[in-house]
Amino acid sequence: MIASLFSRRDFLKILAYGAALLGIRGGVQGFIDKVFAEDSKRPTLVWLSALSCGGCTESFFAIEEPDASELLFNVISLRYNRLTPEDYSNKDFSAISDEDSYLLFVEGSFPQTDEGFCLINGEPAEKLLKDLLQRAEHTVAVGSCASFGGIPSLGPARAASVSDIVKNKNVINLPTCPVHPDHLILIIMHLLYFGYAPELDDYQRPKMFFKNLIHDSCERRTHFENQRFLKDFNDPSQSDYCLYLVGCKGRQTNSDCSKRKWNGNLSWCVDCGAGCNGCAEKNFYTRFSPLFETQDKASELSEDVLKFGAGAVAGASSVWAANKIKERLQKRENSREV
Repeated sequence: MIASLFSRRDFLKILAYGAALLGIRGGVQGFIDKVFAEDSKRPTLVWLSALSCGGCTESFFAIEEPDASELLFNVISLRYNRLTPEDYSNKDFSAISDEDSYLLFVEGSFPQTDEGFCLINGEPAEKLLKDLLQRAEHTVAVGSCASFGGIPSLGPARAASVSDIVKNKNVINLPTCPVHPDHLILIIMHLLYFGYAPELDDYQRPKMFFKNLIHDSCERRTHFENQRFLKDFNDPSQSDYCLYLVGCKGRQTNSDCSKRKWNGNLSWCVDCGAGCNGCAEKNFYTRFSPLFETQDKASELSEDVLKFGAGAVAGASSVWAANKIKERLQKRENSREV
């Protein structure tokens, strides 16, 4: 059953990580027995793409633990995705109509003007969404566009989110632009194992990903507390300073980007010197534009803003230190294995 892309030992480590993160009783063996059982029918996943750039589909294929091929061949049955090769998914919705139930993942937002803005197989995308919702066991809005309208909501299409269209159906929102690959795989694992959605916040986002402010565990937090702000991108001496004055929205954005990071836990927006743009929040992009300008003037930064509290600073620092220690121990373990 287990693909030959990685060893059994590595695969069990992956499952142990997922089981621990999701709080699964019975640990790895319980997870394997329930989701990866040889005699179980692979759950169906339908992926509907509306107005989007396709970046969230790319995030699906960027899933690393386990990777997309393991998911497609051994875990789920992907019955539709218009951006995937023919070998991986069905292009015809007629084959889906007979399914008893499935997981519905929706990428992109939906035009609220002329129906010709977004057609799939000759039908309006919004009509297909409503039809598919009838048998969907769980519905997940993937990325900022599907969750809150995203950038397409600003143009002539005046695109709406999944929740804007569907008022009587519970939707799990997975914002960020694009969706984080870890968020995708962990939601799939949660839904397959537990059969119900994780605890959600007021914006229908899973609290396990979007509970805390990015600012609270940012590695540049100490610079913020000491009022060392980057003001000139061309000054090398300021390269590690806090990006608040050049538009970082980490103080207004709830997400785990600063701890989970991206690209296999290698980097994230602040690491790259760009600052957080708030893509995990409702009404991104309008709420936080222009992206490289702060919404407060430097002279108006209050003492309460600059001094969040010694306890909070110590807590954020300890989280950062613990992550660094964990990284070093992992590197040491890897070197020993080699």
